[in-house]
Amino acid sequence: MREEEKLLSGILFSPGMPELRAIKRIAHNLNNDYNATYEDETEKRAEILEQLLGEMGEGTFMQGPIYFHYGKHTKIGKRVFINFNFTVQDDALVTIGDDCNFGPNVTIVTPVHPMLPDERRFIRDKDGVYISEYANKDMAKDNFGHAQLGGLAAYLAARCKEATGAKVRGIELSLLQRCAAHVASKTDIEESFSAGKAAVENAVNGVTDKMVGFERTVENGQYKCNIKLFELSDVANTEKKVPLEWINETGDGLKQEYIDYALPLIQGQTDLKIEDGLPRFVNLKKVKA
Repeated sequence: MREEEKLLSGILFSPGMPELRAIKRIAHNLNNDYNATYEDETEKRAEILEQLLGEMGEGTFMQGPIYFHYGKHTKIGKRVFINFNFTVQDDALVTIGDDCNFGPNVTIVTPVHPMLPDERRFIRDKDGVYISEYANKDMAKDNFGHAQLGGLAAYLAARCKEATGAKVRGIELSLLQRCAAHVASKTDIEESFSAGKAAVENAVNGVTDKMVGFERTVENGQYKCNIKLFELSDVANTEKKVPLEWINETGDGLKQEYIDYALPLIQGQTDLKIEDGLPRFVNLKKVKA
């Protein structure tokens, strides 16, 4: 059975297989084509959606930008209105009926990512090979040759089902956190803005080949974060892991050292503007050059 057939049948599949990557690449390019159009380019938009979606009824309007993962797995009925920033993670069939209205920043998510700590850490075998690589020997690599990992939960669930005959489900988690920027801490938001501001200022002043980063300090017992420029050679192909001494002896919890490190990062609430029950986002107007 092909990977797309597994996906459409609701059974475990490997999203990194070339067959599925090719479909997603086409969909992502079509998303970009649609998002580059103007609202009055109705014929061009209709042509793009015809290529992108599995089905779309008459009288349906999408404000854009739109983001479909596969596109062809989504069917949309007649007279549907979809406001800006509409995302569909259609790793399963998604069907939207007639006469539906969607507000801004709606996300429809069908897949999930690892919830178990061992899955999030990507378990390795005795030879150092990631278990998730077992499921896909042709797993994509980044520019440094590292495997772009994923699918561990699905692989382990399949192996457990094969060994026991029991119903097994691999539950994954990470997409949900990407949909919750409106509950980010004040510390997180302020540091993000500071980093972006520093990046733009340095770029305008001709500074290049640098990475904007954070230098954590403590002043009078209080957490403080300074923005600093780092050489690319100091950060490329490197990683900073959670120290093992911050993990308890049984491997199922964290020590006070980690809590002391993480707690300042989640402090403060933002003054979030709400309109019609939804966070108010900036809607940029496109201007023809």
